Amino acid sequence: MSNQVTLGKSENDIIQGLQSVARNVIDKENWLRERMFDRHSLDIENNIFRAYGVLLYSRKVTVKEAMDMLSEIRLGFAMGILDLPKPGKSIYQIMMEIQPGHILREAGQDLDDNAQDVARAEYLRRTFA
Repeated sequence: MSNQVTLGKSENDIIQGLQSVARNVIDKENWLRERMFDRHSLDIENNIFRAYGVLLYSRKVTVKEAMDMLSEIRLGFAMGILDLPKPGKSIYQIMMEIQPGHILREAGQDLDDNAQDVARAEYLRRTFA
């Protein structure tokens, strides 16, 4: 890391530069999403709705599975594909709350990996019901 790029610049100039870069990244991501959807719309929709079904009906879900499914759901909401009511919590908050530490805290007791996966699935079913 180096401060050579920002040395001598005002705080306002640095913030404006960062905002410009962020806007460019967002614009590029939106363009890529649209391009990807134009080419693979059926596959993308299928992945999103399958993820929704998994989160809504599964009885056991690992952290990795849940994170993958939540990423698909987030994409579905962002692209307007999922025309369903959003859960009461943000997807990012849900991503935090499915982590082992949160699951164990909510359970109020030690759980093995299998029991955590079951508790995680229960949490996700309640959240997306």
